[in-house]
Formats: sequence, structure tokens, C-alpha cells
Amino acid sequence: MDLACLSDNPVSRLVYQFVDLFMRTITVESTQQSYLPTTIKHPYLPPYQEHISPNSGDDKHALLLGLVIAFRTPPSVDQIARVAHLSPEKVQIVLARTLGPLINDPSSDLLLSQNLVARILQTCCVDIDAAHERLACWCLKFLDMRNVRDIAYATHHWAHHTSRAEATPSLLDALRDLAFPFVTISTEQLMDVTLWLKSRENGNNGVHDRIVQFETLLQVKAVESTDSVHAWEHIDCIEGTWE
Repeated sequence: MDLACLSDNPVSRLVYQFVDLFMRTITVESTQQSYLPTTIKHPYLPPYQEHISPNSGDDKHALLLGLVIAFRTPPSVDQIARVAHLSPEKVQIVLARTLGPLINDPSSDLLLSQNLVARILQTCCVDIDAAHERLACWCLKFLDMRNVRDIAYATHHWAHHTSRAEATPSLLDALRDLAFPFVTISTEQLMDVTLWLKSRENGNNGVHDRIVQFETLLQVKAVESTDSVHAWEHIDCIEGTWE
């Protein structure tokens, strides 16, 4: 991210805030369905109680099951296919061993219950770490996305997946090229990723460089927040002279 594009002009700050509001509006419109986070504590609904066929240790199957569970909102087969760089037909074939009729419609969201997620984790080989790494890299390359729902998801959940993944070279490169509009990045997201990076440093120069990058972004975010408050105070003063 080029920090030189961050202007000190209060008017520019207001433009950034309008962009942020626009992004939030897109997110609301693209997530109107009653989604629930994909964790054991917050399962998908309704429950699906058919028999689960354990897989034979296929890495692709393990990754795709991991993606289904790691997604923060229920994904469709089409969306999983975009993350995994596979055709929807291939995703259907691989996941049919475990999820059966749940994946008949590639455009429908996969709604898993708490019981089903628990049973998958108990009986199947699931690569959650690889799934988070793949989702994090996918989110961070949001400039390549053409689907509004994907863009909204990436904007809100890139840090969640990053902070639960392994620090692979691919993920570190994606973080280096972080391209989200700065106003869409929260302080909490920057802090989560910074803490995650520090927990994985261990003399890794690539990780250290990203720590420096994200600590700098945190400093800029702090300055931006202070400037935004001053800008709004200035506007309030101007409006007071109009009354």
C-alpha cells in the first residue's frame, strides 16, 4: 500500500469516509440473508442429518471441506470453486462424497448444522489451516474479484483468515501487496494481523518485514482517526456560522 496517497486535507478525509460508507452499504445489500458464522459455536442452519462418508485422505477433499467450515458466511459451491481455482463441477464431485445432496445446486449456500460440522471434524480429514491460508490469499487479491458478494466478504474477513493461517510465502507476499482502500481497514484488523505476525516471527525476515509494514499502518490509522475528529469539529464550527 502506497501511504503517500493518504492526504492530510480534511476534505479528502471526508471523501474517504464516504467511500467507507459506500462499502458498508454494498456489504449490507450483499449479505441480506440470515447468515451465521461458520464455527462450531455458531453453526449453519438448518441441520442436515444424513450419513457422512469419511474420505480416504485426499488432500483436495480435505481442503474443500476445510473451506466449507472455515468460511465466515455460508458459501455456495460456486464461491468455493472461485477460492479453490476449480470448476464448480469438480467441487461438486469431490464434496459429494461427504455432503451428498447438499451440493446439488452450485449457486445455493451450503447450510450446515452444528452437529454436521462436528461430525465432519470427527470422521473426516479436514485441513482447516490450509483453508484459512487459501481464503486469506483469496481475500487479499480482491482487486481480481468481479463478484460483489466476494468483494464484501474479502473486505470484512481477510484479517480473520490471515490470523488463523500459516505464514506461507504466498500469504506474506499477499500481505505485502495489501490493496484494500485504507478507510475499509479497521484498527482491529491491523492489530489482529500484527499480533499474528509477531507470533510467527522466529527470525523469519519475511515476517519481520510485514511486522514493520503493519505497525506503520497502525500508526497511520491512529493519525487518520485523530485528523478525522478534527475535520468533523471544523465542519461543525462552519455549520454553526450558517445558522
